[in-house]
Amino acid sequence: MIECRINGVPYALQFPFSISEKAGNNTSSTILVEVADGQRIPVAGDLIELQEDGGTLFLGTCGIPTSPKFKSPLTPRIYKIVCGNGNSLLRRRIVNYGTQNKTITEIVEYLYSTYIQAEGISKGIVSAIPITLNAYTAADMGLQDVLNELADYVSGAWQVTNDRVFHFIAKDDFDHFPATVTGSTFLGAEIQTQTKDQDTRTSQTVKGLMAITDTQTESFSFDGVKDVFDTAFPIVQKPTQIKRGDGIILPQDRIGVKGIDDQSPNMVFLFAFNSRELTYRKTSSWLAAGQSFSVSYAGQFPIRVHSYNIQKIAEISAQTGTSGLIDHVHEDNTLTTIEDAQRLADSLISNYGDARREVSFWLRSSHLDAADLTLDDFRLMRQFTFAMPEIGLSGDFVVTERTLESMSAAMPFEDGLRIRLKLVDRGFVRSYGQTLKVLVKQQQRNIREDVIVVTQQELEDTPRIWEALEWSYGHPVFWPVASTATANDPFDGLAIYPA
Repeated sequence: MIECRINGVPYALQFPFSISEKAGNNTSSTILVEVADGQRIPVAGDLIELQEDGGTLFLGTCGIPTSPKFKSPLTPRIYKIVCGNGNSLLRRRIVNYGTQNKTITEIVEYLYSTYIQAEGISKGIVSAIPITLNAYTAADMGLQDVLNELADYVSGAWQVTNDRVFHFIAKDDFDHFPATVTGSTFLGAEIQTQTKDQDTRTSQTVKGLMAITDTQTESFSFDGVKDVFDTAFPIVQKPTQIKRGDGIILPQDRIGVKGIDDQSPNMVFLFAFNSRELTYRKTSSWLAAGQSFSVSYAGQFPIRVHSYNIQKIAEISAQTGTSGLIDHVHEDNTLTTIEDAQRLADSLISNYGDARREVSFWLRSSHLDAADLTLDDFRLMRQFTFAMPEIGLSGDFVVTERTLESMSAAMPFEDGLRIRLKLVDRGFVRSYGQTLKVLVKQQQRNIREDVIVVTQQELEDTPRIWEALEWSYGHPVFWPVASTATANDPFDGLAIYPA
C-alpha cells in the first residue's frame, strides 16, 4: 500500500495518480488526496512524499493544489495536486558566485555546501572532473540553470533523489545495468524508439568570439587639427607604448581611459576599450603640428571557424541525393583563440553528428521481484546497453525520465505500479526542444569572464520458468513465475541472464 505524506502528515492517496522524475529538470506529477476532517488543506510549497514498505517512491513539492467543486456539504474533499519532483527543491535558490581556476568538481562542491545542503539534502556522488575553468561567474542565475550548464559541459546529469540525496555525475561515471538488453531478454512492454534531428549537423560554424592580436605598432602624423586617430584593430588593453617621432616615449600614467580620465589635466591620450579611436588632447603640448608618433597596442579581431563531418556528409548525400550538408551556427563570446574555437566546432560536430535517439517502454512492478530486480534497478541516470538490431535499437542509453502510475482501475494498489521509462543517448539534462549549450572538454575555458560578482554486479545464471507477454512489435516477453519447472514446460530452463 502506498502512503502519501504532506509535510510529514499522512493523507489518503486516491486513484488515479501519475508521478514523474527527470534528471536535471522539474517534472509535473499529479496525485489525488482526500483531506479528512481536521486535516490541513494542502497549499503550494508543501513537501510531498509517497512511501511504500518504508521506502520513498517519490519526493517533491506541491505546486498547484486544486479543490473539488463543492456542490453540497457531502462533496468528498478530494484535492488534485500538481507537484514537482525532488529537483524542484532547488528551483527557488539563486546563485551569485564568481571564481577563477577552479575545476568543475570544486564548483559543484561549493554549490552543494553553500546552497544545496541548506535544503536538507545529503551529498551523494559528485564525479571527479579534472576540467579547470579559468574564469566562471554566475551572477543572479537560478541554481538549476547553473547545474544544467555545468552538467552540459561534461555531458553529464544531476538529480535530487527521492531520498534527498544530490548527485552530479559525468557521462563516463554513469552506473551500468549489468546485462545487455536483447530481444530475448527485454523486460518491458510497448517499446518504442524515436530519432529527433533538430540538433544534428554536418557543417558547424562557430562565431561571435574575438581573438587578441600580437602587439601592433602603427604610426600617425599630427597636423595640429585632427585629434582622433583610428587604429586598425579595436584596442583591448592600455597601449603599451606611445612614442614620438624624436624617440621620446610618453609615460604610461599619461595614457587614460575615455569616460573616466577625461577631466584629468595630466592625460595626453585617451583610449576606450574595444574601440579603434585614440584621442589626443590638444590642450597638452606633447605634440607639435607636423610631428609623427607611433602607438603599440594589443587589438582584437573576430573569429569565425568552420568544421565539417566529411564522412557523414558523404553518407547523407548518398542516401538522399542531397548535398549532405546540415548547417549549424553556434555563437560564443567567451573564447579568445582560434584553437579554442576550432576545438569547440569539432566537438559540436562530434557530439551532434547523429540524430538524438530516444527509447521508451513500461514495466510492471509486480514482476520485478521474480526477476531479482527492484525499482532502483531502473533509477534515473542508469545506463542501459541495447542490442536489438531487429528494431534498429543498439547502443548505450541513459534513463532520464521515470513515471509511476497505478496499474489498474479495479485494484489500483493491489496490481502494483506501471513503470514508464524514457532513455536517451545524449542531452541528458535538457528537455527536447531546448537550446543545448555544449562546451568542448579542455583544460582552460572562460564562462562569462567579463561579469563581476560581488560578495558491476553479476546476476545469477539460474534456470527459471517464464510466462509470455506480448510486446509492441509482436515478440514475446518472458516473465519469471514462481512455479516449479516440469519436463513438459516449453519454457523450462530459459533464463534471462546472462544474455
